[in-house]
Amino acid sequence: FHVQRSFHIFSRRTVSEERLNRFEQDPLGQGPKRRNTWLDKRGLTPAEIVDNRWNQAVILMLSTEAEYIFAHCTDGRFGYEEPPWSSRIRERLLIVARDILGFMPKTPDES
Repeated sequence: FHVQRSFHIFSRRTVSEERLNRFEQDPLGQGPKRRNTWLDKRGLTPAEIVDNRWNQAVILMLSTEAEYIFAHCTDGRFGYEEPPWSSRIRERLLIVARDILGFMPKTPDES
């Protein structure tokens, strides 16, 4: 996400409506990429944010990358039993989504 801390994700734009439309037409070609990807921050609850199609594709992309890294690091630095990457990444993104919602204005007067 090109950030150093999870709370910096809030300041990044959400994935554009145009990109989401292209993703709906071509999920493999227009889905999230490893470099400079975005979260879709639209939703009323953390679960609603994390469980939308775009963010599920982000989780799949990250868990696939984690599986690859785990499989190719044979020195045991990550342990010897592969963790459930998708659920771990989802749990972390739920925290990020909660933070995103926490930073949103609560009333029209807040900025």
